[in-house]
Amino acid sequence: MKFKSAIDSVPLKQFGNTWKIVGNKHVHIQGMKQSLRVRGIFQIPKDAEVASALSIRKHGDCFLHATIYQTKMAPVNTEHEKQEHSEKVA
Repeated sequence: MKFKSAIDSVPLKQFGNTWKIVGNKHVHIQGMKQSLRVRGIFQIPKDAEVASALSIRKHGDCFLHATIYQTKMAPVNTEHEKQEHSEKVA
């Protein structure tokens, strides 16, 4: 490997080994002594499957882009939406 003076992104490939969510506000990354405080964990649904992540540095700030998988929900059709759709088709 060659020396790099700056790295802008680090792939975190496996949830639970290379990174994991600790509590409501922290993420632990493998090889770091302390957990990192993050914002926005509340956006991840409880029933979602968490996969990989990417730690990114942009404009002097650090971001964690996580890949999340969740089951596809069927759209909810109300009677009002059904009537509007039938009027448009006719």
